[in-house]
Amino acid sequence: MNPQSTETLLKFVRANTATANPITHQTDLIENEILDSLMLMDLVLFVEQTWGVQLMGSDFAPRNFRTVEQLAQLVETRRLAQSA
Repeated sequence: MNPQSTETLLKFVRANTATANPITHQTDLIENEILDSLMLMDLVLFVEQTWGVQLMGSDFAPRNFRTVEQLAQLVETRRLAQSA
């Protein structure tokens, strides 16, 4: 996993959420109600525009969006798949 991708995603999530609790790479975004439907769409657009990847139907499984680290792994997987 690319640490820069993880940091970029973490900065985006922190800047676009209104939570008093600290958000880390391992914070459960779903359980802590940080990721709602509007934030999910903003996050998907950010990922697609930042890394030029297209997320597909199966990518939208909750396991891929549970933490920033898991989302960064999805980004890297998509980047590799689309460059092959």
